[in-house]
Amino acid sequence: MKELRLQHVKAFLVFSGLFNIVFAFPLIIPGLAEIYLKFMTALNAGLGFTSPDYAYTVNPTHLMLINTAGIDLVLIGSIVLYASMKPIERKGLLLLNSVGRTLFLIVIIYNILANDLIALFLIFGLIDLFISIVFVIIFIRLTKYDRTPAST
Repeated sequence: MKELRLQHVKAFLVFSGLFNIVFAFPLIIPGLAEIYLKFMTALNAGLGFTSPDYAYTVNPTHLMLINTAGIDLVLIGSIVLYASMKPIERKGLLLLNSVGRTLFLIVIIYNILANDLIALFLIFGLIDLFISIVFVIIFIRLTKYDRTPAST
């Protein structure tokens, strides 16, 4: 694989890892999670999407799960950043991440239809689907590159 192309792969991996980290980090901090979710709801309305009135949970189990999801998403973003350092050797992480991002979109679609989730999250899910497709393409190309005699 040409160096420039490998640099593009690394840059895309850095983008996708940072995407996770930036948008999930506010969920880690309990007080900030509430402000962030209220902001997302206001942004949803500002974009013209309809949604139910915003109600932040006070259920301690739900709060803990929100914070845990934030930690998990930041960890996933960090793993993608880790993969960006040696994408050929760590290409399996891309495939696993692609599966997870696709499942995330399915969960978002279900919750929009069944639970009236704010539609703004569909944008995040579609971005994740795009990243998933690119990850699969990168995985396939890195696998082909890894099998060429010049790469050994």
